[in-house]
Amino acid sequence: MAKLASLSGANLRQVDLDTYSQRALASTKLYFSERNPKFDEIFFGLTNEEILKEEHIHLSEIHYQYILTTISSIEAAFMVDYTIRCAEKKRDPLSREMRKIHRDCQIKSKRPSFEEDILEAWENSTIGTKQIISDLRGALKLRHWLAHGRYWTPKFGRKHDFTSITALSQTIYYSLPLEA
Repeated sequence: MAKLASLSGANLRQVDLDTYSQRALASTKLYFSERNPKFDEIFFGLTNEEILKEEHIHLSEIHYQYILTTISSIEAAFMVDYTIRCAEKKRDPLSREMRKIHRDCQIKSKRPSFEEDILEAWENSTIGTKQIISDLRGALKLRHWLAHGRYWTPKFGRKHDFTSITALSQTIYYSLPLEA
């Protein structure tokens, strides 16, 4: 059996992501406020409406960056869980399913699919996860759209934003028995 991924330990914690995003938002708000010592120089000739529009664009980008990084860190948490469950050979049903996925992937010389293999195992092996995994699948559509350059008009089915992604992240980390 081939080796599992070696874990880097560089994955971000949700508390760090929250701190970084709050600081970026506060910095951006200060930059666009009249308390910025260079405000008159930077925004010379622009109307208040133009400045507010520019600020809104920058704040939206920070939200998108936070969403992309948060959903990516959720995926990383599931992949770390998969790696640990396979390596430690635990006997619970979910760990057994993860090892089965690992064996099947070895036979086919492929990596496990996060959405098709890992999330499906969680849905089928752990009671009370169907809605959480369904919500995560919806959020992954947003992540794909962000990660691939936003070139198409998305159809998410549900509106995801900064607040809903934060709530989803907290639900996953506090509700699921992730091995990380």
